[in-house]
Amino acid sequence: MATATILAHQKIMRFKKSGHPVSAAPYTFAIVGLGPRGHYALERLLYSLCEADVESGFKITCFEQSQAVGHGPVYTTDQPDCNWINISERLLDLPPRVTASFGQIKVPSFVGYHEWTQSNFDSSLSDRKDTYPPRAKIGRYLEERFHSMVSPLIKAGILEIWNDTAKKISNSGISWQITSESGSVYDVDDILLTIGHQPTAPDEQIATWRKHAQTSENIALFEEPYPVELIRQAAQKKRAVRMAIRGYGLATIDVVRAVALEFGSFETTDQAVGTLRYNSSNDADVLLTPYSLDGLTMGPKPLNASIDVQFTPSREAMMSLSDHLGNRIKQEEATDAGFLTKAMCHIAASVYLKIEHRYEDDGINQSELELVAAKWIDDQSYQHPILLDTTIAPQTTLGSLIAMATGKGAISFDYCIGQVWRHCQPTIYSALSHSALNDNILAEIIFVDEGLKRYSYGPPVASLQQLVALYEAGILNLKMLSDPDILTGDAGWTLTNDKEHFDADIMVNAVLDSPKIKSVTSKILKSLLKDGLIDPVHDELGIATSEDAYIKTKRGRNDLPIAFLGRLAKGTVIGVDAILECFGQRAKTWAHSAAYRAEPKLTVKS
Repeated sequence: MATATILAHQKIMRFKKSGHPVSAAPYTFAIVGLGPRGHYALERLLYSLCEADVESGFKITCFEQSQAVGHGPVYTTDQPDCNWINISERLLDLPPRVTASFGQIKVPSFVGYHEWTQSNFDSSLSDRKDTYPPRAKIGRYLEERFHSMVSPLIKAGILEIWNDTAKKISNSGISWQITSESGSVYDVDDILLTIGHQPTAPDEQIATWRKHAQTSENIALFEEPYPVELIRQAAQKKRAVRMAIRGYGLATIDVVRAVALEFGSFETTDQAVGTLRYNSSNDADVLLTPYSLDGLTMGPKPLNASIDVQFTPSREAMMSLSDHLGNRIKQEEATDAGFLTKAMCHIAASVYLKIEHRYEDDGINQSELELVAAKWIDDQSYQHPILLDTTIAPQTTLGSLIAMATGKGAISFDYCIGQVWRHCQPTIYSALSHSALNDNILAEIIFVDEGLKRYSYGPPVASLQQLVALYEAGILNLKMLSDPDILTGDAGWTLTNDKEHFDADIMVNAVLDSPKIKSVTSKILKSLLKDGLIDPVHDELGIATSEDAYIKTKRGRNDLPIAFLGRLAKGTVIGVDAILECFGQRAKTWAHSAAYRAEPKLTVKS
């Protein structure tokens, strides 16, 4: 790992908590939000300006409200190592940065993630267990990479980073302006918003619970799962921990892991596949109860590359999928989400027939498999002998999924579909973003993709092995998983189903808000909506943008110098949440367009 010293934010970034209006440079770019996506967008902007032979005449003003500059709150470097990323390091191939120069100013190169970790991901080592780094490790890489980029720019006066919240974008009639929470006003020419996950109005249940939690000091509600350290601290204060967790996904696993490690430790009992035992401390009295609307378990990613390869579609199948999905005539003719799902059912069925150790199928053929796949994608409670039975005990489901992921058990068709879908997602996202599909059809496809994420975005198999160990140790209660009734009372919350009840005095909401732009409560987005500068592409989704990320409005204003990259553009684009998407083509396309727009006003080499 690189060992270059990283200076404190305050020294290298020269953050300002407030300030006076910044005098406009000949051309000023603004980037609001400096998480991984804003980081890479800035990097690509510098590349595009360099490629255009720009020497001077520009300035870049950036805003980041947190202290996690260049890596964002999700990848804070001081978070506990129990928060894992769900992408294996083998696949986390973040690209290197090459040198960029502007006159006498030089931005140095920086290595890609694999070189930075000094890890060997040679294909000949396909039997080696995949590793899943803690988010803090990714944060350290991004932080180091970011500081090496911005230091010479700040020193030269080209770049300013404000530790402030941008709350309003407006046009004075002479220039575009950003007003910050501190009251400062900045004149800018081009604006990119990479603001990631934004707060939303609480749903009715959370709003009711918020009031209830204020009635007693003995109960606690956490409306967000992060930082998990706050939840762990609340558990520390309890003689008996009785915690309910709303959700049964990746965030829930992080919360469960964090609390469990406070009261015990995991011991590996089988090195080959990573089977675990949980050893609790003598005085531990802990019971953690997750639940969700459907109670369905996330499917883990395969243990290693050699197991994963059986789910990889052929090169010909991937090319055919790309050609089909990317055909604009077919996009225009599409009538429903079957435009995608029929093609995916065909690929998944073809892959499943080649898997040697699969569920008994009584000679089922390709067309029959495609029909089963279509029914399951439409309704994941659908039952068939080649599908994992959703009515069995959840601890049995965990064991079955772990066996599939570690090569120790037969593969169910639904698990296969989910892993095939994961392999196809980059192709799907590339082909269907900024497509000619009807907005409602694209929304249907997005909802289908979201529904498949319990498999395609699944956790490392080690996460499920931890859940099994905690269940066997009596720490994890799986009796309330599927949509229990919940009542509030003096003791906190009571979860009930037909046979059981559970009393909790700590409630954690681990369900991530959807990117529904109309529900977002941040001032900058409410202001843009009110002023008619943005429009949702669909009632349940985000902002309409063009292929270069600049906003499109229903009022015909498609020339506005405001662009969006990321989660809040979901609906125009598909696939926005993964860190690999932050370092993808969309930032490059925006940067090229932004530099092209600015070039006539900049100083280029003669």
